[in-house]
Amino acid sequence: RLLMVEDHALPQIQFRAVVKGGAVAEPKGLNGLTDLFGEVQRTGGVKSMPGDQVDEFLERIGASIETDMDTSFGTVTGKTLTETLDKVLPLYAEFLMAPAFAQEKIDLAKTQLRSMVSRRNDDVFGVAFREYTKLIYGKGSPYARQLEYDDIDKLTREDLLQFYARHYRPDETILAVWGDFKTPEMKEKLAKAFADWKAAGPKPQIIQPVVPPSAPSVNYVEKKDVEQAFILLGHLGVRMDDPDYPAIVVMNDILGSCMSSRIFKEVREKRGLAYSAGGAIVPAYDH
Repeated sequence: RLLMVEDHALPQIQFRAVVKGGAVAEPKGLNGLTDLFGEVQRTGGVKSMPGDQVDEFLERIGASIETDMDTSFGTVTGKTLTETLDKVLPLYAEFLMAPAFAQEKIDLAKTQLRSMVSRRNDDVFGVAFREYTKLIYGKGSPYARQLEYDDIDKLTREDLLQFYARHYRPDETILAVWGDFKTPEMKEKLAKAFADWKAAGPKPQIIQPVVPPSAPSVNYVEKKDVEQAFILLGHLGVRMDDPDYPAIVVMNDILGSCMSSRIFKEVREKRGLAYSAGGAIVPAYDH
């Protein structure tokens, strides 16, 4: 599926491919696979160019290509000046069609993930939010799973390749392109760049996690080595297709989204009870 918007205000073009999958599609027993995938899909380079060489090439012409992985989808984004489109587009397409997943970059990314695990309890709010999401979704849910050293150790390059082969296919991808181009010309360039990308076999079946009904409770996490306390109060929210979504966003803006919101002004400015106070709504596409 292709979405295109011409915008000639600036001489640049941006790409965003969204691929259905993410943490909800991780095979059983491979917790953290998509964390590793989202990093190494970019750093590991492509078949025609190693990752470090890609960095140098893009920096030299003022362009960028990045990859990421969410709970329900993966993304490949790109940005280029109009004049360098023909240099960047084939490389961008290759990150979708032929990522290399170089072993040395996998090893580096696993080291970085281990470092994140070792430091995760240093952030007090991070601890509170991590445990809070487990209470909301269940600790085994992909929306709240906790990465451990053993999870990282068991992940292999073959796991990344199998995940890629299963989920990265054109019939599971939405590609958006916006910026300084003429639509007929861009369609031709995209058709040429992605001509070799074919879907093979049936689409992968992704089983959506069951979100348990909310149950009221009061929970504590004690951390004595800091002079801070964080309080989180909340419940399940809405999906992005909920008919009440626009009204809830406006309500949250008024109540707690910024420094001029009611919660912030009442709790911090008027009463001086906390340094930070506010509220948020965090909707998603699938839950």
